[in-house]
Amino acid sequence: MLKSNKRPIYQVLNFVFIFKDRKKQKELVKTFHGTFSLDNVNKNGVMKEVLNGYNSKSNGNSNGNGALKSDSKLLIKDALFIRNKGNLVKVKFKDIFWLKGDGNYTTLVTRDNVYSLRNILKEFETVLPEDDFLRIHKSYMVRIDEINTINPRIVTVGKDQIPVGRTYFQNLMNGINKLGSGNGD
Repeated sequence: MLKSNKRPIYQVLNFVFIFKDRKKQKELVKTFHGTFSLDNVNKNGVMKEVLNGYNSKSNGNSNGNGALKSDSKLLIKDALFIRNKGNLVKVKFKDIFWLKGDGNYTTLVTRDNVYSLRNILKEFETVLPEDDFLRIHKSYMVRIDEINTINPRIVTVGKDQIPVGRTYFQNLMNGINKLGSGNGD
């Protein structure tokens, strides 16, 4: 009988993981150490350890409204760096007024500048502190303490008027203190 030279399957298989977010990819590669076995593949063919490692190491929670973890090893916790004209520019969270998502791009408006970035709004939603920022429309997020006026269709942030989505309005109203009914309109 011929002796087989074949290695066991767990030594032959190579896995390739493709992530939209290269930061998450690098984070997973750095943090995941271990071996895989076919017993740990779920019905969709995804390794359970990979999912657990990826989910436990992410900066956001499961509903996408996460914020940077306080125990994170980031050196700068109150800002993010964005690419602008070949440089990385530090933008403090407190300087951001509002953000507008438009497909694969997001417009970020700060006290001093307006940046157009090739990131989707959802990415900012997971990075920005959830206590300071709120999604008020499918395409807009605002810094809560910069809101000046609110009505069912528009929020004023600084001098800018930002639309409010119907599904987001009640969430906004539940999160603020209201007093009296006023004699305005």
